[in-house]
Amino acid sequence: MKNSILLLCAVFFLNGCVAAAVGGFAYVSAEKREARQKFMEDFNYTNLEREKAGLDPLDICDAKRQFEPDWAYEDRACRFN
Repeated sequence: MKNSILLLCAVFFLNGCVAAAVGGFAYVSAEKREARQKFMEDFNYTNLEREKAGLDPLDICDAKRQFEPDWAYEDRACRFN
C-alpha cells in the first residue's frame, strides 16, 4: 500500500502535478481528522452511557488500537500500555 502511494506521488511530481498531490494529501488529512473526531465523540458518548448503566468505562488505548493502530501508537500513553 505504501509503495503504491509512493509510486503515485512520484508520477504526480514527475508530471508537474504537485498541486494535485498536495491537495490530495490535505483532503486525506482532513478526512482522517474528521474520522478521529467522530470516533472520540462516539467513544465519549458510549462511556457516558456505560457510566449511567453502572459499568466500567472502556479503555481509550484499546479502542484506539481497534480503530486505528497507528493513532494509538502516536499517543504516548498508549505506547506502553
